[in-house]
Amino acid sequence: MKPTTELHYRYALAFLAAGIVLLITLAYFDVPDLVEKFSFALTLSSLLLAVLAIFYTIISSTKQDMQLTRLTETNAEISSAAREVRLASDEIRDFARHAPKEFDAIGRKIDQITNARGQALHFYIFTLFFCLFYCSTHSSIAW
Repeated sequence: MKPTTELHYRYALAFLAAGIVLLITLAYFDVPDLVEKFSFALTLSSLLLAVLAIFYTIISSTKQDMQLTRLTETNAEISSAAREVRLASDEIRDFARHAPKEFDAIGRKIDQITNARGQALHFYIFTLFFCLFYCSTHSSIAW
């Protein structure tokens, strides 16, 4: 049995017990103006419940406004995040499209640098041998 079902059964039993007590009171006891007193008590309880319902409505309305504000803020944050994700995916797509070209360009630059270093090394070796040859042929010092 659910807790709410048990609660409803208790309410129903309480109302039935109150009705039985009221009927027994009306049948066996002669209380002057009992109906008027009971009617007045019910009127006061109705007024109290009406005031309570008004306050509950005001509080619920305030909570509902707060929830609507939170929902609006959350919606704005989700929209902003979706825009950022869309921009990031566009950037990734552009990078993926242009990355092979950039890597080819980097490869060509590396080849150019390697060739330039190789040529410079050849030049330095040639210059060194030339200097050694020249110094050995034009120098009076024996090696």
